[in-house]
Amino acid sequence: MGYNVWALVRARDKVQARQRLSIRFARSNRKLPRNVIPVIGDIRESSWGIGQETMLFLQEECSQIIHIAGETSFKSNGSCYSINLTGVQRIVEEGHYPAKKGM
Repeated sequence: MGYNVWALVRARDKVQARQRLSIRFARSNRKLPRNVIPVIGDIRESSWGIGQETMLFLQEECSQIIHIAGETSFKSNGSCYSINLTGVQRIVEEGHYPAKKGM
């Protein structure tokens, strides 16, 4: 494959991040592809909860951002609002748009 997918995952470490992604892929009877790389963070946090070095790397390498972290339970616990609205606001307001040239 000629591309990588960096997936922002809420997890305490890389092992748990890979496990969470693997479980999601298994729901569709698929194995986690090698080109899907977990990045530990949280879309609700400032700078997605990742370090500046990682953010700069992603800005250089990523040509698109796809937000699929939506919460669909719609329970009245506030997580739906924070993920669906605040997460998108973090992407737009903080200017973490893809910086890759030619895209």
